[in-house]
Amino acid sequence: MTSLQAGEKQPLTQTQLELRVQHDLPGLDISLFALDGERQMSGDESIVFYNNPSLPGGGVSGQFGEREATFRLDLTKLQGVERLMLTASHDEWPLKRAGVLRAEVASFSFEPLSAFQNEKAAMLLELYRHRGEWKLAAVGQGFAGGLADLIGYFGGEVEAASEEAPTQAAPPTPPTPASSVSLVKVVSLSKPISLKKGEQVSLRKEDGAPDLDFLSMGLGWDAAGGKGSIDLDAGCLLFDEEFKHLETVFFMRLNSSNKSVRHSGDNLTGAGEGDDEVIFVELSKLPERAAHLVFVVNAFSGHKFSDVKRAFCRLFVTETKQELAHFDLSGGEATTGMLMSRLSRSAAGGGWQMTALGISAPAMTARGSIKRAQQELRDSR
Repeated sequence: MTSLQAGEKQPLTQTQLELRVQHDLPGLDISLFALDGERQMSGDESIVFYNNPSLPGGGVSGQFGEREATFRLDLTKLQGVERLMLTASHDEWPLKRAGVLRAEVASFSFEPLSAFQNEKAAMLLELYRHRGEWKLAAVGQGFAGGLADLIGYFGGEVEAASEEAPTQAAPPTPPTPASSVSLVKVVSLSKPISLKKGEQVSLRKEDGAPDLDFLSMGLGWDAAGGKGSIDLDAGCLLFDEEFKHLETVFFMRLNSSNKSVRHSGDNLTGAGEGDDEVIFVELSKLPERAAHLVFVVNAFSGHKFSDVKRAFCRLFVTETKQELAHFDLSGGEATTGMLMSRLSRSAAGGGWQMTALGISAPAMTARGSIKRAQQELRDSR
């Protein structure tokens, strides 16, 4: 394989290619921008990344793992696209914190790390048309501000975080038809509810009192015999009602944008009694767009849930520590991630509901669980 230097250009003789990026930086986002001849985006669908894994028309499709991203390209299917720009970005850390960042396509490779200082985003490789033929250029140009700077450079706009709408009284709940029986349990402050996989509980209190607001999701785990301490990481994924990913709160990003969701911090061993990690949620402060919160547990250190004797999540009132619902998961699968539970806003104005999940999500960080969580949300609709 030929190693490229920054600024070097080479012809591409194939039109069906696999473009691959390998790295070792947790939370690194790999994206591919489809651009016109002036390096400008035509719209939101011009980015192939974890939240939009393909281009219309089938010219590009992407697969995104914890430490690798792969794009399958069919250059003959690209209509109105003159350039493809491969990029890397991180929400918080400079790219130089990576020990490995390597891009490969056809018989060429490019490792640009030595060129970076404090850049949080960079253009890595560019595929472009020149006189009817496709060529490859090693770029290695960085940006200080992360993915937002990249999008702006290519003529796009970053959607601003939605402001909270004024609080309005919820419309009265229509009477339930006699033939309809709800199987959703209702929380009680006097008796915690034990949930089984797939069961739901309504957070609208049974006595008709005001809905609960300040809640906490405690997540914990116990190692199987002889396994020693296990480092698992709890996280919360926020989605809108169409299942578009909004934000991730986990050990590398402890607060959501408006701090309506907060993480207690990383427990590296799982030692001690009770909750190993806690995620605090203020329901009334959540962005109006936020319709689903999926709580996940992942093993970044490479452990699997088969090493775990018991994992659990429990919902409790933040101030009083009063437990509302509890879900135990035993007999772990050989997977590095698990969707534990979900809070969803009822479309009918019935408040929030908790669902016990216990669904395998083979990913080593919360952000790697996004696609599996989106699939679960679609399946539950």
